[in-house]
Amino acid sequence: MEAEGEIVGFLDDDNLPYATWILEAYKFIQEYPQAGAIASQIHGDFEVEPPESLKSLVFYLAITERGDKPHIFEPRRKGFPPSAGLVVRRDAWKVSVPAQLFLVGRVGNSMIGSEDAEALFYIHKAGWEIWYNPAMVVDHVIPAWRLERSYLVNLMRGVGLARFYLRMLLLKAWQRPFAFFVYIVNDFRKLLVYFVRNYKVIKSDVLVACEMKRLLSTFISPFYLFSLKFTNKSAN
Repeated sequence: MEAEGEIVGFLDDDNLPYATWILEAYKFIQEYPQAGAIASQIHGDFEVEPPESLKSLVFYLAITERGDKPHIFEPRRKGFPPSAGLVVRRDAWKVSVPAQLFLVGRVGNSMIGSEDAEALFYIHKAGWEIWYNPAMVVDHVIPAWRLERSYLVNLMRGVGLARFYLRMLLLKAWQRPFAFFVYIVNDFRKLLVYFVRNYKVIKSDVLVACEMKRLLSTFISPFYLFSLKFTNKSAN
């Protein structure tokens, strides 16, 4: 089944939109004709309040609280919003986004996400704007197990492994060979420095373990994605 309306909204089964969510999305997309996608303001509805030490990881749980004024996302500076609570202009998606994305999302045992960022990249590349609309409000239900160490570390692994591909998308073709070596050296430096400073508490500090996993996965990202692409080609 294919959506036929002017706008298409994305909600997960743990997203609870406010009663005015659809109306606010419709009003916004009429007011901003260059908006190809609009992100909601997403609040966390936590089963268990996250400890202060994990507050910096909340962003990765698809929580988007960026103030009370609409603004455009600048992908090169702060990336793209999550797909939870996202509304897209149907024509912008249909014309811009490939039928098959490289990043397929968290399927089976895989935690490699960022397929939403890849899709938004293509919309942005086609000349559409990506907006944040605080009037579109969604509560995101976060069960206690999503604050457990095993889930968070695995989540950060997926974030890191997708990093190289998203970086390359934002560069011009001629820039990519040079950027590859710059990223490899810089990512290894960050990984080494962080490890030296924090290796004593990796097992006891969840935040440190998550950041270490993100940095390590970012460093190996180009090699992992190359092997994944090669494997997929062989399978076909």
